[in-house]
Amino acid sequence: MKLNKEEFKKLSTDDACDWLCKEYPVESDSYGEVFAYLPLKSWSKSQQKILAKTYLKKAPFASSRPYEVFLSFMSVKKFLEIIEMYIPAEEDKLDLLKYHLKSVIKNLKKSEREVELIKEFVTRLE
Repeated sequence: MKLNKEEFKKLSTDDACDWLCKEYPVESDSYGEVFAYLPLKSWSKSQQKILAKTYLKKAPFASSRPYEVFLSFMSVKKFLEIIEMYIPAEEDKLDLLKYHLKSVIKNLKKSEREVELIKEFVTRLE
């Protein structure tokens, strides 16, 4: 059952989390649409973890948008804990991940310490 954004906003966060995972599984061609819905809710920490583990496993992405979306509602520390689980082994994919994380740092509206956490993470990947 497809929902428009206004209908989605009316769902409880539990229902919204379940709906996203069912409607946009990472195996589907349309899973990228989830990144338009994620910023529309205030997710609990447990929901953030579920969503991040579900969708960040597709990293690296072709743009920095998915990382920016997650960092808009997650702490940098939690984001890095989860993205670290999905570090690609292939050098070209690793380079793409580092490229986008460096890009995210430039636009990040987080504390200086959080920006440093990302910089340290990227440096460890090199």
